[in-house]
Amino acid sequence: MADASKVNSVAVGDINTIITPAIGDISKIVGTTIPSGGGFSTQSLSHGTANTTDAVYAASTASGFQVIQSDEWSVSFWIKVGWTGSLNMSAHLIASNGPGGVHDDMWRVFYNENNNRLYFGFRSASSERSNNFWYFHHTGAGEAGAQSGLGTNYPSDNWMSSNPGYVNADGFTLITITKGNTTTGAYANRATAANVTAYWNAQNLGAAYYVNGNTNSTPAMTSGTARNFAIGNNSWNYGGAQGGDGVPSLYDEVALWDKELTAAEVLEIWGGAGVLGETTGAPSNLQTSSMAANLIGYWRFETNGTVSTVGSATLTLDGSSTTSTTHA
Repeated sequence: MADASKVNSVAVGDINTIITPAIGDISKIVGTTIPSGGGFSTQSLSHGTANTTDAVYAASTASGFQVIQSDEWSVSFWIKVGWTGSLNMSAHLIASNGPGGVHDDMWRVFYNENNNRLYFGFRSASSERSNNFWYFHHTGAGEAGAQSGLGTNYPSDNWMSSNPGYVNADGFTLITITKGNTTTGAYANRATAANVTAYWNAQNLGAAYYVNGNTNSTPAMTSGTARNFAIGNNSWNYGGAQGGDGVPSLYDEVALWDKELTAAEVLEIWGGAGVLGETTGAPSNLQTSSMAANLIGYWRFETNGTVSTVGSATLTLDGSSTTSTTHA
């Protein structure tokens, strides 16, 4: 009679090892280490340390990479903030502008610690600008303070490393800002005419407020001109903060889109259920997402890579900026 303790000569006690290997042992089978967080993202961009010369940028990107005020476009990125409450200035997160400087076909996403606001602005001249913002200490359900998890006790609830708000399991926040193509109409106090929406993870931050800063609320940006693109610093002189040097943070999966993403598409980027305060979001391959055809820039930072996987905009890492194995 055959040995009942064996199946096809394999000990029954060993079968579990064959059909359910430990995740740490899979590397021995496929020849690579399987990281946590689903295994897609393994590296991020480390944007230096405070008070150091620090810049990450792509100079003179192709004209096909550009967007203007009459276009639909969106930008999404994962960020783990490293600044403290002593920033005392604006931290540029994502920015792009023409070779002529700050007033030349510029758009940017930045955080101003002094008033605890997340800004999205675009401009074509010193007198032609549009600044749209969400302030995190606004009280009320559905407003930015509640949606982000930062709180409503200004200034102690400022966005910083000790108060990151709602983050995923790796401590990263997904920021997505979308823009429609409506550029006419009365702006008044809100940015409804600009169709600007901001999301924290997969949560809509609520209505944007608008300030034009000067006389013209509809910038006339020009298409077809190569521009700079920067991550973690401004794009005209590569300063990390307004008038300052590097602002420490980690960035991952930075993407630029030539469409106004829907709430459902932002949820797809987040990868969770879309519940307020959840930690389940994690990066996935945006080149296989439902909106992959609309990607015009995508930086993943894998294997020390600085090249956009869409197009050819290669980032230069200056100063103490480097890639990191800490990832979203």
